[in-house]
Amino acid sequence: MRTVSQVRKVMGRRTELDLTVTEYAPGGYLTLRTAPNSRPGVTQRYGVRASANGCQVPFSLELDSVPKMAERLVRAQLGKQIPMVFDRLGSLLKA
Repeated sequence: MRTVSQVRKVMGRRTELDLTVTEYAPGGYLTLRTAPNSRPGVTQRYGVRASANGCQVPFSLELDSVPKMAERLVRAQLGKQIPMVFDRLGSLLKA
Protein backbone atom coordinates (compact mmCIF):
# COMPACT_ATOMS: atom_id res chain seq x y z
CA MET A 1 0.00 0.00 0.00
CA ARG A 2 1.14 3.52 -0.75
CA THR A 3 1.34 6.35 1.79
CA VAL A 4 0.46 9.96 0.94
CA SER A 5 1.49 12.94 3.09
CA GLN A 6 -0.69 16.05 3.17
CA VAL A 7 0.52 19.36 4.56
CA ARG A 8 -2.09 22.09 5.01
CA LYS A 9 -2.87 25.17 7.01
CA VAL A 10 -5.91 24.61 9.19
CA MET A 11 -7.18 27.52 11.26
CA GLY A 12 -3.83 29.25 10.73
CA ARG A 13 -1.77 26.27 11.90
CA ARG A 14 0.33 23.94 9.78
CA THR A 15 -0.93 20.37 9.94
CA GLU A 16 0.61 17.21 8.55
CA LEU A 17 -1.39 14.08 7.86
CA ASP A 18 -0.09 10.71 6.66
CA LEU A 19 -2.70 8.71 4.77
CA THR A 20 -2.54 5.21 3.32
CA VAL A 21 -4.26 4.25 0.09
CA THR A 22 -6.59 1.47 1.24
CA GLU A 23 -8.76 1.09 -1.87
CA TYR A 24 -8.09 1.95 -5.50
CA ALA A 25 -9.85 1.19 -8.78
CA PRO A 26 -8.32 2.97 -11.79
CA GLY A 27 -10.85 5.37 -13.27
CA GLY A 28 -13.26 4.53 -10.44
CA TYR A 29 -12.40 5.46 -6.88
CA LEU A 30 -9.69 6.01 -4.29
CA THR A 31 -9.89 5.71 -0.49
CA LEU A 32 -7.27 7.17 1.87
CA ARG A 33 -7.13 6.51 5.64
CA THR A 34 -4.99 7.50 8.57
CA ALA A 35 -3.24 4.79 10.56
CA PRO A 36 -5.35 2.88 13.09
CA ASN A 37 -5.60 4.69 16.45
CA SER A 38 -4.71 8.06 14.88
CA ARG A 39 -6.51 11.03 16.41
CA PRO A 40 -8.48 12.28 14.70
CA GLY A 41 -9.06 9.34 12.42
CA VAL A 42 -9.59 10.49 8.84
CA THR A 43 -11.06 8.64 5.86
CA GLN A 44 -11.22 10.39 2.47
CA ARG A 45 -13.05 8.87 -0.50
CA TYR A 46 -12.81 10.18 -4.05
CA GLY A 47 -14.70 8.84 -7.04
CA VAL A 48 -14.58 9.62 -10.75
CA ARG A 49 -17.68 9.65 -12.95
CA ALA A 50 -18.01 10.65 -16.59
CA SER A 51 -20.37 13.56 -17.25
CA ALA A 52 -21.46 15.58 -20.28
CA ASN A 53 -18.84 18.27 -19.51
CA GLY A 54 -15.93 15.97 -18.58
CA CYS A 55 -16.09 14.27 -15.21
CA GLN A 56 -17.45 14.60 -11.69
CA VAL A 57 -15.45 13.82 -8.57
CA PRO A 58 -17.71 12.76 -5.68
CA PHE A 59 -15.94 13.24 -2.35
CA SER A 60 -16.67 12.14 1.20
CA LEU A 61 -14.79 12.73 4.42
CA GLU A 62 -15.20 10.91 7.72
CA LEU A 63 -13.61 12.09 10.96
CA ASP A 64 -13.36 9.95 14.08
CA SER A 65 -12.41 11.06 17.58
CA VAL A 66 -13.13 14.77 17.10
CA PRO A 67 -14.07 16.28 20.47
CA LYS A 68 -17.74 17.34 20.56
CA MET A 69 -16.88 20.95 21.38
CA ALA A 70 -14.62 21.19 18.31
CA GLU A 71 -16.99 19.46 15.89
CA ARG A 72 -18.78 22.63 14.74
CA LEU A 73 -15.53 24.50 14.20
CA VAL A 74 -14.02 21.59 12.24
CA ARG A 75 -17.10 21.38 9.99
CA ALA A 76 -16.99 25.13 9.30
CA GLN A 77 -13.29 25.02 8.45
CA LEU A 78 -13.72 22.02 6.16
CA GLY A 79 -16.60 23.78 4.44
CA LYS A 80 -14.12 26.51 3.43
CA GLN A 81 -11.17 24.27 2.56
CA ILE A 82 -12.78 21.55 0.46
CA PRO A 83 -14.02 23.90 -2.32
CA MET A 84 -10.51 25.41 -2.49
CA VAL A 85 -8.97 21.93 -2.88
CA PHE A 86 -11.28 21.11 -5.79
CA ASP A 87 -10.72 24.52 -7.42
CA ARG A 88 -6.97 23.88 -7.27
CA LEU A 89 -7.44 20.36 -8.67
CA GLY A 90 -9.57 21.74 -11.52
CA SER A 91 -6.88 24.31 -12.36
CA LEU A 92 -4.22 21.60 -12.47
CA LEU A 93 -6.33 19.40 -14.72
CA LYS A 94 -7.04 22.24 -17.16
CA ALA A 95 -3.34 23.20 -17.42
